[in-house]
Amino acid sequence: MHHRGLLFALFALSSLLAAASAPAVETIHVLALRVEFPKEDPDDFTTGGNGLFDMRSGAEALATAGEAGFRYPFDLPPHDGRFLENHLTALRDYLETASQGRTTITWEVFPPHPLPAYKAPQTLASYGSGGSVEEQTRNWVRFLRDALAVSQNDVGSLGRFQSFLVFHASVSLQGTLSAELPALVLTSQEIASSGIPIPAEVQTAWFIPQQIQQPGGVIGLNGAFAKTFLASRGLPVLSNTRTGGAAVGAWTLMDVGSDNFIQRPKTGSPSDTIRVLGFVPCLPSAWEQMRLGWLTPETVRSDTTLLLAGLAAETSLPRALKVPITEDEYLLLELRHSSVETDRYHPAIAYSDGDTGGVWLKPENGLYDAYVPGSGVIVYHVNEARIRQWEPTNSINAQPDRPGIMVVEADGYRDIGVTNLLGHPRANEGIGSRNDPFPVTGERILYPDGEPAPGHPAVITANGNPGGVAISFSGAGSARDTVAVTVRWRTADTSARKGRFIGSTVVGGVAVRRVPLGGTERNLIVVAGSDWNLWAFTDSLEPVGNANGLIGRFWGDVVRKPIIEADGTVLVVGLTTNTRYRFANGAWDGGTPVVQTPPVPSTMTCHLLRDVRKSDITVTGSTTITADSYARFGYLPENPPPPRIVWSAATDSLIAPLSLGDVDQDGFPDILAVSRRSVDVFSRSGTRTVTYALGRADSTEEFAGSALSTGAGKTIVAGKKGLSVFSGVMRRHPALTIPLPAAATGSPALYVVPGEGIHAVVGTADGWLLDVPVSQGDSIIWGQMWGDGASSFALDETGLATPAAPADELMPGARVFFYPSPVGKEEGMLRFFLAAQADVSVRIFTSMGEQVWETRVPAGETIANAENEIRWPGGTRFATGLYVARITARSADGRQSGATIPVGIVR
Repeated sequence: MHHRGLLFALFALSSLLAAASAPAVETIHVLALRVEFPKEDPDDFTTGGNGLFDMRSGAEALATAGEAGFRYPFDLPPHDGRFLENHLTALRDYLETASQGRTTITWEVFPPHPLPAYKAPQTLASYGSGGSVEEQTRNWVRFLRDALAVSQNDVGSLGRFQSFLVFHASVSLQGTLSAELPALVLTSQEIASSGIPIPAEVQTAWFIPQQIQQPGGVIGLNGAFAKTFLASRGLPVLSNTRTGGAAVGAWTLMDVGSDNFIQRPKTGSPSDTIRVLGFVPCLPSAWEQMRLGWLTPETVRSDTTLLLAGLAAETSLPRALKVPITEDEYLLLELRHSSVETDRYHPAIAYSDGDTGGVWLKPENGLYDAYVPGSGVIVYHVNEARIRQWEPTNSINAQPDRPGIMVVEADGYRDIGVTNLLGHPRANEGIGSRNDPFPVTGERILYPDGEPAPGHPAVITANGNPGGVAISFSGAGSARDTVAVTVRWRTADTSARKGRFIGSTVVGGVAVRRVPLGGTERNLIVVAGSDWNLWAFTDSLEPVGNANGLIGRFWGDVVRKPIIEADGTVLVVGLTTNTRYRFANGAWDGGTPVVQTPPVPSTMTCHLLRDVRKSDITVTGSTTITADSYARFGYLPENPPPPRIVWSAATDSLIAPLSLGDVDQDGFPDILAVSRRSVDVFSRSGTRTVTYALGRADSTEEFAGSALSTGAGKTIVAGKKGLSVFSGVMRRHPALTIPLPAAATGSPALYVVPGEGIHAVVGTADGWLLDVPVSQGDSIIWGQMWGDGASSFALDETGLATPAAPADELMPGARVFFYPSPVGKEEGMLRFFLAAQADVSVRIFTSMGEQVWETRVPAGETIANAENEIRWPGGTRFATGLYVARITARSADGRQSGATIPVGIVR
């Protein structure tokens, strides 16, 4: 028994490790129903087809091509179970190629071939018509309900399926008929709002007609299968849903890339040239693959040159580059290759009926991009704010002047989505052309400034500013595999909104406070230079005092930070003497400053934060948080000392005072600690929630001051090369880097410019004081190194979100986990969320049930409505193996929760 238990534990542990290291493969099991309708007699002119599946032979269909549009031997009837199986096979091959093996499908077709299709109880016209969008949607949901009902006895339990397809007997004429059933997706919201009961297992469903026609022929179903299936998995439509036309171009599956035009040679009758649509959908674009979890781009935040691999390449090189240009906007670069446009090479096609035709199963060597309209680097301009705003209404690109995603066309025009009449010199550019990708040979570059114009491709951000980044390319003539991409940032503008101070560097940071200036309330900005001069400016960086803004000297003592009092009087605090020097904000007469006594208490030499909101860090009221240069942290009530050390910022030693923010937008303050190359974020319970770090591309960057925070969850830190803007708890690297012309020499200061958002005032090593827009919004939580312009260590509570209501469950099981997992030779941490203070007990068992460790934390040492942590000796004390932890929490109000979780040790 003992050996069997040990073997089980080792097997479970090895399985755990294998699952952690192997790339995840998503297998989606599809229920595919074949459903037709009562035969139309007489034929209903408002629908496509007669309600039945076309069961003629292929030869008969070709002989009567004028009736159904079959000019070529592709997607021919009979449209039976085998026909559907072939299209699901083609979809599987497409998904496996596009995802590079990350996603595949399996399926069950009902009724199985060769049984006849299910019969819906009502006519096609009754399901396909509707006087309003809501009524039409209800009819589609009603069809879904009826399709599930007629197949229920054969299908049985729906729980084994993750995707639900209804393949039906309609013929779609792409919206030209009033009662047709096109290819479509029903979302969970549409199903729920219809009021029609659908089994809970069916959250979304997708529908494919037996045939799609256009004037002159049949459109292949391959594109419809790929596009509709991935729409059912969450990909949004990228076309202009207002006009039905293109918006991003034929390099994107969810725009018009699903129906790329194919013109290829073919011998024999009826023609020696095939002209068809929809049989070879393009690969999903980099943005679409990001949404599906198939691709992670390399983010570029500083000047660099690096290799970009082809989007279809299987390589360790990046297959997409992301270049942030604002908080919510970025450029996304991908390398695409059309073998037809570049090499005049048409890939061989595997057909379901041998060499004669049938369903197009897949192109040779996975060349799904063979028919995209051009080769080279596609540059997308992505605005995630607009996507978040308009995706719920399926209108990401419904406003051409404000798209969520667009292609930056290399020729400088804006043709994609524009319909020009025949005879117009740019009549064929509306879905994209060979002129739109950037040539890899470097003939064209993306310019950092100016409006887009013919021959001058450029980017304008949503707020009307230039993109500020130049991008050029170099590679071989075809460059289907890799291209060298050079990114050069334009530095922050020094020609406007700047102040010049004579000192070579800033010491102690910058102070901003709203005070009476010239009879009106204006912002006063004060900076202390390293030559012991004190400079003051207005919020437009006009000098206050003499012509240069000099308001005084602080007589040889290095200062911590300027302090601005409510009336505009400026104080500076000597670091070595703890003396305050007082200056008026008017012209300086050159005299000795007033020295204020008594001296500042020596406790100010510590990194202190006072008056933390809600007193959540301790149970006794007012709180002080302290830190030392060794990156140890602690908190204590104001009395008694000494501090209790409760956590450690192991990233690196601190370079600046602590600050507060609300990174996770939960309405409670987080603690921000800045090291040389990282920002550690701790919750009020002392648990580290995220570490912001500079990426590999920023290897020469170092931070230079405290982390500042806005009410929108943004964290801003100055460094040698620029201002880094971090956002959220999932994004570990800067969302945006704003380059500066010289290194920042200390902490910046934030203030709100009405109508413009939040600006940072930062001093640089070349003696300039710059005003830089950094974020949208109008709320600041921690705007300066010491809290505010009065150095009051104060938290601006107005910037905090409204705290969420406490969770109903005392300790949700989904929020209990160990990290790292598995534990190595180090200690492990057990993290758990508590909705209220609670007594917590933890017991650790071996896989054989032997208890090896136990601890208890009293309620008074836990934090309510927050993540809590308990340290476990882990690999420092216990052997390799699989262990089981039992955690129990009991609150004073009688609630109790428990969780049992596995934890492995690999030493």
